[in-house]
Amino acid sequence: MSGDQASPPADLGGKAFYMFVGNWVALAALIPMVIAGLMLSFLFIDRAEQDDVADLQRIVGGVAREVDAYLDSNIAIASSVAEAVRLYSGPNPGVSRSLPELIVSQREMVLSMAITDAEGAIVGASPDGARPSSDLPELSKQSPARFSTLRQPASGGAQLAVAVPIRDAANVYSGAVYLEFSLAPLIALGREIGGQDMDLRLLDAAGHEVALSAHVATSAVPESVLLADRTLSNGFVVSGRRYVQTVELREWGEYAVAACLLLLASMVSWLVAQAVAHRVTKPLAGLARDLADLNLEGGQHQLNVPDDAPREIRTLFGEFNALLRRLDVSYGQLRESLEEANLLRRRMEHVIDERDAIISKRTADLQSRTSQLERANSALQRVATEDALTGVANRRAFDEFLALVWRLSLREHVPVSLILIDIDCFKSYNDHLGHQAGDDCLRQVAHAMRSLAKRPLDLVARYGGEEFAIVLGRTDLADAADIAQMVRRAVESMRIDHAAGGINGIVTVSLGVASMLPDETTEAEDLIAMADNNLYAAKDRGRNRVEFEFPTAPES
Repeated sequence: MSGDQASPPADLGGKAFYMFVGNWVALAALIPMVIAGLMLSFLFIDRAEQDDVADLQRIVGGVAREVDAYLDSNIAIASSVAEAVRLYSGPNPGVSRSLPELIVSQREMVLSMAITDAEGAIVGASPDGARPSSDLPELSKQSPARFSTLRQPASGGAQLAVAVPIRDAANVYSGAVYLEFSLAPLIALGREIGGQDMDLRLLDAAGHEVALSAHVATSAVPESVLLADRTLSNGFVVSGRRYVQTVELREWGEYAVAACLLLLASMVSWLVAQAVAHRVTKPLAGLARDLADLNLEGGQHQLNVPDDAPREIRTLFGEFNALLRRLDVSYGQLRESLEEANLLRRRMEHVIDERDAIISKRTADLQSRTSQLERANSALQRVATEDALTGVANRRAFDEFLALVWRLSLREHVPVSLILIDIDCFKSYNDHLGHQAGDDCLRQVAHAMRSLAKRPLDLVARYGGEEFAIVLGRTDLADAADIAQMVRRAVESMRIDHAAGGINGIVTVSLGVASMLPDETTEAEDLIAMADNNLYAAKDRGRNRVEFEFPTAPES
């Protein structure tokens, strides 16, 4: 009889345990729901303001992109105008006087333009009525680089002022270009987007601001201000303010009622959860244990359904068993696919290794052929530009180099000089000693000249026969004459024997020197002709001498 009475207490103890667990589960579910209800009440209050902030940020971002593009395009116009002035105003000062009027007439948003020299004096400006503000020259002194700022003149309207320095080829400040652009398109855009409850403003780096729209108060209801700023790439800032009415106090009552209803629903949920928790907890705990011990390597799997489980739990176990069967099938297929993929990967690696070997061989061949072509091309280049006998530049290289130095001197407004050299009585030297000795003499003279002309803009070339030429870039007449004397003395000091007619029995040279400051009315051929005339003068006056003449000033 005592054995029959021992079983019920154990059963009741098990049910009490599961009820205890169920109560705590229900309580744990109730607490988050109560907290969620309270938070929801506060979220309702903040939601409208958050939507307004997001909308303001979106609008300010869109306006900032439009403003950034408009400012960048106008600043690019100013930079292009400064570059045009730098390129053309040097040889043609009339450009500085005519360009402002042309730019203002062709660009609708350009209100005015002026060009100043290095001292700040205006050398060119747009017509009367569209001249830039009087304080523009101070802008270049404030900023050595490009400078832009906002303006609101007394006459009305808003303007963007841009100052861009002009620098010559040596990077020396030579003046500035000033332009003023209208901000009317940006103001129209701001008023269209801003409406009556938004204030959009544009600020530059110095703190100057321009109102793109203006807020107009429409009621006496208290307002709160929402802010959103966006910094542009050029340092300007688009600032937005939005004025939003505060939530009325009567809405708090509605939120309190909603919170009470939510609390009541939570308590009902807790009671229902307490009723069903003890029937659900035990089979679910067993299901959790079985799933934790699940091993897909073990073959077929089956979960045991508790006898006292509710119908819903039995259905859940059945679905899990069906899922496990499909999982077993999928796992087997996956293993087969992995084995096939590993086999395919090994084959692909073998094919890739073979292809890599072929590519490496072809790459090496291609590099070898490229190296051969580069060496051949270098040899051809030397043949095309080098005199084979003396090793100095040939006539073709001379013509190309002189044309290059002439253009450079024309752009930089610097002199270029030319020395033409002729070996005195070389024909009698050749006839008396033979062509082999003549070739040796040419090589020695060329070597002496090349040792005296080593700057990047210097070139020694064989001009023809026994004549040589030396091009001296960025060199005036006095320096060129000194170099010519050094060449004459260098050849004379070699004491090459010339018993068949040389001056004092040695090889000497006659030199003609010319120097010019290129302009639009002269050409490189004029420099060659002047040097050639001086060379003939040196021969006529006894040879072994340097002849040159200073150019006369052009008649006015």
